[in-house]
Amino acid sequence: MIWGYMDETGHSKDERQRFNGMAGLIAPADHWEQFERDWKRTLRKAHVPYFHMKDFEHSEKAAQSTKSKNPFKGWKPADKERLFAKLLKHMQDAHAFPLGASLCMDDFRRLTPAQQAMFDDPYYMGFCSTLAYASGFLDKVGAASTERAAIIFDNQVEFRHRALEFFEKAYNQESFIKRRINSPNFGDMREVVPLQAADIVAYELYKEHDRRLYRPDDPIRNGYHVLLGMGQTLGFPPLFRFRSAKDLHEDVKAIEAEHRRIAYWRKRKAAKSKQSEGSG
Repeated sequence: MIWGYMDETGHSKDERQRFNGMAGLIAPADHWEQFERDWKRTLRKAHVPYFHMKDFEHSEKAAQSTKSKNPFKGWKPADKERLFAKLLKHMQDAHAFPLGASLCMDDFRRLTPAQQAMFDDPYYMGFCSTLAYASGFLDKVGAASTERAAIIFDNQVEFRHRALEFFEKAYNQESFIKRRINSPNFGDMREVVPLQAADIVAYELYKEHDRRLYRPDDPIRNGYHVLLGMGQTLGFPPLFRFRSAKDLHEDVKAIEAEHRRIAYWRKRKAAKSKQSEGSG
């Protein structure tokens, strides 16, 4: 059994967020067992209850507040770098494969309301992309036809019910999901340790998309560079997709064509039914 852990990056309802997406890691179940032991031991030695990238990256701001409970408050940059390097090494040692998809929210907001409604919510675009990529990865590595992936998503109360509905829809429409993916589960990153690693992947995906669009002359962050290497170690480039405005408009055209096809066949079916009633 392959286990995957995914986390959202950005928030589609927050106007301040430039990107929205989903990303994480997949690996054989037994790989995660050793990973979890190593990860917990490293955090325990650092006196960190659990790892959250947002706290880690904003520890300097926390230092300015006497009320902040940020576990990295007061840490020296060198100490943070050492901890982060150890956590990335645990991810590498698990031979986990990184994947994810990111959408520029400015591009999404430029769509008409009717076009936006075609996608429901950007959250679901990332949700379904990770399911598709996990399925595709199993095919690429030549996994047995009976091999399946169990995906755990970071618990988002507002999306959980809809995500399950969306999975059922995709399960019934997409054969590759039916063949390869179990019904998703949801967990709390404070309790499900691999979700903390997924949080790192999601954060690095967001930052890389931001760099590509707004700061292309900046160097690639070390975290993202390590993720690229993890994929190459397994013989595949990471399954990361940065959706462009062109991608969105192509998706709109495809959805509109599908709607026209459905409407055509419904009309034909209704006409045929009416004709049968008349001849009877």
